[in-house]
Amino acid sequence: MSTDRMVGLSWAERIGVPESFALAGLEMDPARLPGGTGWGELAGELRGYLDALVGVDPPADLVSEMAEQLRSWRERLAAARVPERDQPWGHRVDLPARGQALAPHVEMLDRGDDWLEATVVFGRFHLGGHDAVHGGAVALLFDEVLGRFSDTHGRPAARTVSLDVAFRAVTPPERELRLRVWFEREHGRKRQLHGELRDGDVVCAEARALFIVLRPDQG
Repeated sequence: MSTDRMVGLSWAERIGVPESFALAGLEMDPARLPGGTGWGELAGELRGYLDALVGVDPPADLVSEMAEQLRSWRERLAAARVPERDQPWGHRVDLPARGQALAPHVEMLDRGDDWLEATVVFGRFHLGGHDAVHGGAVALLFDEVLGRFSDTHGRPAARTVSLDVAFRAVTPPERELRLRVWFEREHGRKRQLHGELRDGDVVCAEARALFIVLRPDQG
C-alpha cells in the first residue's frame, strides 16, 4: 500500500486496535488498512505454503524452480518496501494471527472482562520434531495472545517484561487445541497474566507473563 493512501489516518485506522482481537465488534474497513482487502488471502496462502514445504522432500528440479520463483518475488517486493509503521504483516488485528504467518492461527470463542477462551491449531511449520510442536512456537503463542489481551478494554499498550512457560505434555500439531488466558493482577504500570493450553483434558503448557505499560515516549 502506498503511503499516500494512509495520509490522515490515525494509528488505529492504519493497523486496527487490540480490542478487535477480543471480539469487541469494532468495524474496520480492510480497504483502508495496510495490505488492503487481499492481504488476508495472501497471508493464508503463505501459511499453507510453509506448512506444505516443511512436510515434503521434493525432487531437485522442483526445488530449483521454487527457488527461482521465490527469488523473483523477493526482488519485486523490494520495490514496495515501507517503514514498519506502514506494513500489514503483524499489524492487521482484523485477520488471524495479525495477518502474518509466524504465529499459529487463533480463533476466539468467548471472553469476559478479564479472561478469554480460544482455539488454536499449530501447523506442520511449527513442528519441532517427534510429532511435537516446537517449544519456542508454544512460547510465541502465549506471548502473542497474552500480550494482545493485555492491551484490551482501552488499556494503553504494554510490552513483555518476562514470560515463564512450563511444558506439561507434548503439544500436538495439526489438531484443534483449547487456549484460556486471564488477568491475575494489575498494579500501576504492571500487568500479570496467566495462560493455559490444553489438548482435551491434557494440559500441554501453561504460562505466566509480566507486561509493563509503555511510557508516552516509548510508543
